[in-house]
Amino acid sequence: MLRDTEFQRLTLPGNASGALVDRSRGWLCLNPPRRRGSVPEPIVYHRSQLDRILAACHPGFPQQELVVRLLVGSGVRTSELCQLAMGDLDGLPDLRVDPAEGGRPALRVRWEGAKGARVRWVPIAPGLAMAIERYRARHRPPTDFPSLVVSARGRPYRPAGIDSMLDRLQAKVGFRVHAQAFRRTFAAVACQLGWRLERLRAALGHADSRPLWSYLRLAAEHDLGRRNEWAELVLDPGGPAR
Repeated sequence: MLRDTEFQRLTLPGNASGALVDRSRGWLCLNPPRRRGSVPEPIVYHRSQLDRILAACHPGFPQQELVVRLLVGSGVRTSELCQLAMGDLDGLPDLRVDPAEGGRPALRVRWEGAKGARVRWVPIAPGLAMAIERYRARHRPPTDFPSLVVSARGRPYRPAGIDSMLDRLQAKVGFRVHAQAFRRTFAAVACQLGWRLERLRAALGHADSRPLWSYLRLAAEHDLGRRNEWAELVLDPGGPAR
C-alpha cells in the first residue's frame, strides 16, 4: 500500500485501468491485472526469509553477508555490486554522508546506460553503512584493487562469482536465492516504507517510471514483514539519519 500523495508521482502505463483504488484511511490499494498463463510469480523475500539467508552466511566468509546486505539494501545489480569501490578518480569514497538526504549515508553506483557509463547515488540505511565500514575495517583483505568487495585472495569479484556465492546460500536455505529477487524485494519494501517514486526510480537506475508498476504490485500484494524490522536493511525515510 502507498499513500495517495506518493502514488500520484507515478505515470501509470496504459493498462493500469485494472487498478482498484481504495481511498479509505488515506491509502491506495493497488490491484492491477493478474499475471496470465504459466508465467511464475516474481520472487520477493519476507523479512523472516532474509533472516534465514543471513544466518546461512558463513562466519568465516564475511564477503557473503555483505553481498546479501548490499543487494537487498540498495537494489544494485550484480554487475554494479562488482564495480563498487573504495574510492574513485575524484578521491572520494563510494560511501558518503549525503546532505541532500538529511545527512543519511548514500552509495555511489556505476552502471552502463544507453548513453555510456553512468553514476547514481543510492540512499541506504545506516545499518548497511555500518556493515560496509565494519567490513572495510576488519575483514577486507589487503589488496591493490580498488573494489569494495574482494575475495579472500584480494581479487575483485565478477558477476558469475556473486551468482556462485548465492547458489551456495540457496543450497543451505532450501529456497531460491538470486540477485534479481533481492532487487525486487528492495523496491517492494521501499514502496511499503513510503519512498517517493521518483527517488526509487533514480535509485534503481531506470530511465522512466514504467518499470515501477511491477514493484508497486508486489508491494500491494505481499506481506513482507514489519516495517521496523526492515529498517536495518532498507532505508526508512521516516527513520533517523543515524
